[in-house]
Amino acid sequence: MQLVKFYHKTGLINLAGKDNVVKRIGITESLELKYNGKTFHHSFEIMDFNEDDKSNVILGLDILSHLGIALTRVAHNWDDNEVIFDYSIDDTVKPNNSPAGTESERTQFIEKIQPLLAENMNIPKDAFYTVSESIIHLPTEKGKIVNHKQYLIAYKLKPVLDETINKWLNNGTITKAPVNMA
Repeated sequence: MQLVKFYHKTGLINLAGKDNVVKRIGITESLELKYNGKTFHHSFEIMDFNEDDKSNVILGLDILSHLGIALTRVAHNWDDNEVIFDYSIDDTVKPNNSPAGTESERTQFIEKIQPLLAENMNIPKDAFYTVSESIIHLPTEKGKIVNHKQYLIAYKLKPVLDETINKWLNNGTITKAPVNMA
């Protein structure tokens, strides 16, 4: 059995459950773990277990994802509980519909930024933004062609993509590339 180095650290560790606090003894040095084909490093908390405890280790949420373990289908309602979750409630998130502040605050905000939005709308679509930090250089060897095949797009999304591309072509946001690009 190999001994593990650890560092003394005092304090308390709060565990799940009511009034479930244990004394912290320390923390291990970073250990290499291999589990289910994954290798990673982790430092473990060392705590004082009760003599009644039947476990030698407690895995927290900080390590479960590294192990590829997820908590799913955890019961949220018990048989003796009278409150039953109503699955008929549609509480799906509506995109771009999570307003912050009051209606009055939002109105003031829009009024304040309206001149800037109008100014922004007047920028020609083919304008080039020349702030040096906005230019990205991809160093490639001269004469060498770098070609990466794009990932496949879901068939269901192709009509949406085609519509967007046609819109951009029509308003001049993009132009067709010359045939002899290679």
